[in-house]
Amino acid sequence: KAGYEVYALFPFQEHTMHYELIPQSLNWLEAERRAFFFFPVDDGNKGVEYYTNNERILLKTLFSAYSNLNARSPKGLFDIITGPETKLRDLLVNQSNSRYLDRMGLFLSLTTMQQQSFLTGLVQGLTVFDNEFVSKAHTRSLYPSFNIDVRSLGRKPRLLIVGIPESTLKAGLGQLYLRMLYRFIVYGDLIPEAEAQGGKLAVPVTLYLDEFNN
Repeated sequence: KAGYEVYALFPFQEHTMHYELIPQSLNWLEAERRAFFFFPVDDGNKGVEYYTNNERILLKTLFSAYSNLNARSPKGLFDIITGPETKLRDLLVNQSNSRYLDRMGLFLSLTTMQQQSFLTGLVQGLTVFDNEFVSKAHTRSLYPSFNIDVRSLGRKPRLLIVGIPESTLKAGLGQLYLRMLYRFIVYGDLIPEAEAQGGKLAVPVTLYLDEFNN
């Protein structure tokens, strides 16, 4: 009635709109930014940050390489990380640009046990994408009208509704997902849009967290 367009993102359901997280041909800087959304900096614990930073380096390299594939989905990347070592190596070796191997040089020189230690951290950060519905929700739809343009929230009045089942939130997986999604929306889309507009969004964006304390 108010004339607003509505985006509906229900990632744990079969039918939802789509918010792509791994777009085509990510450059190195953008891949790095997206890796930070999964593994933000922990200034309070230098020991944790050391391992997190290495996981971040590994993830941004994988993001950059994986984004060159035509068929991309978060679960597809998750399956490569959790699959046989050959899948991971093939992803990097089969890219025409050797820079991926150069940036993974330290990882590839580690023992299998050491590699598995770093991959375990990645798996924990990406576990939510082992869900087929969540992966589909964050894969680009073939139908343009089904894709969510979050940056447009700062250009014209629109509503973005995100629905997560209460049971999923209580289990912890939904909380991990929600923190990740917040970073993508705010730092990945809204802040860059504000910067593109000279430092301030044309349309103020309000984030309403319903019963968030629960």
